[in-house]
This record gives sequence, structure tokens and C-alpha cells, in this order.
Amino acid sequence: YWGDWRSDVCSFRPRVLLPAAALEERLHRIAATGATRKAPAATRAQTDAVMSCVVYEDAHLLALNKPSGLPVQGDAFDVVRALPAIAERVGVESVRLVHRLDKDTSGVLLLAKTRLAASQLD
Repeated sequence: YWGDWRSDVCSFRPRVLLPAAALEERLHRIAATGATRKAPAATRAQTDAVMSCVVYEDAHLLALNKPSGLPVQGDAFDVVRALPAIAERVGVESVRLVHRLDKDTSGVLLLAKTRLAASQLD
């Protein structure tokens, strides 16, 4: 992986590649400090917003009508951050993301409420 293509500015931005030894040293330092980059949990309002998108629910699945502009993962607020709160709301141990949709894409997003459903849909 050598860089990122940015279509908004039509340029290619190279990435700096670290030698394996340097990368390993940095990973050991991070592990030694116990530092983790845990994302903050979704707020109640954010979870309410995601739950308002539910279009179907049964014992195994939850289907959301994801609007354009709502990221599934990798943003300050996304569906992934809301998964623990969604699981609590629907009364299951965990909810698993079956697939992803791009931020700008609207459509049905499936969440599995059971391991069996997740494995069958994966």
C-alpha cells in the first residue's frame, strides 16, 4: 500500500513506509504503556437516530434504512459506535455488522443479532 488517491484534489499523496524493526519497536512501546485508541460510545441521541432507521426486525436480524451521509464506520459518529447500545435496546448480547455501505450511499444495512445469522450472511 503506497498512498492515498484523493479525487477531490486529483492528487496522489505518498505514505511513509517504516522499516519492520522501527514499526515493531513502536508497537512494543504502545503495548508497554497500555495505550489504546478506543472510540467514545454513541450518545443516547445518536443511538435514537440509528434506531429510528429500523425497517425490519426479527429474532435474528435487524435492518436499517441507512440514509446518505451516515457513516457506517470510521467517523466521529458512526453505526459501529452505536452497536453496543443497539444490542442493549433490542435485548441481545451483541449485534454484528453484516456488511457496510459507503457514507454517501443510502440503502438497507443488515445487522445480525445472532452468531448463526452473521455466519450465514457473511
